[in-house]
Amino acid sequence: MKRILMLLALLVPIAALGQTTYDIYVTPGGTITGPIGGRSPAFHANSLNIGSVYIDGVRDPNFHSGTINFTAGAIASGNNMVGSELASGGTFTVTTDDLGMLFSGSWASGGLWVLVFNANESHEYTLSSQLTDAMGDSGAMELTTVTSTSVTCFFSGSEKISDMNVHLSMP
Repeated sequence: MKRILMLLALLVPIAALGQTTYDIYVTPGGTITGPIGGRSPAFHANSLNIGSVYIDGVRDPNFHSGTINFTAGAIASGNNMVGSELASGGTFTVTTDDLGMLFSGSWASGGLWVLVFNANESHEYTLSSQLTDAMGDSGAMELTTVTSTSVTCFFSGSEKISDMNVHLSMP
């Protein structure tokens, strides 16, 4: 019986070392900017307002405000008007009023900037990437721009963000 209790005592701390997940949703309306031509820097956004934070699937009741800032890696192939593949690197930070600096890392796998044509002849762009930091934390982000109804106007240096979410997994 004593051995069983000792084994259980050892297992409880190991089980407590699970991952914590954070799902972060950005308030629509921020702006992503980048060059029309050239390769570097690819894209950046400053002070994107966070609308809500969920910790392990539960809305954080202490959250009031926060921001996301990022600069993507250089364009590896393609261009910002029709789509591109981004190199790894750059920076990505998430800061909230109740949790402080939640994440400070970079784009692990570069990223993809994709032009999406909709059935009604409008278009939008999506940006997605895997994230990592020096502590071994990881995450993913996905951003969608506001849909444009103009069939002749493509990326011209900046786009409004309609939807952005970030998923982080930390020990």
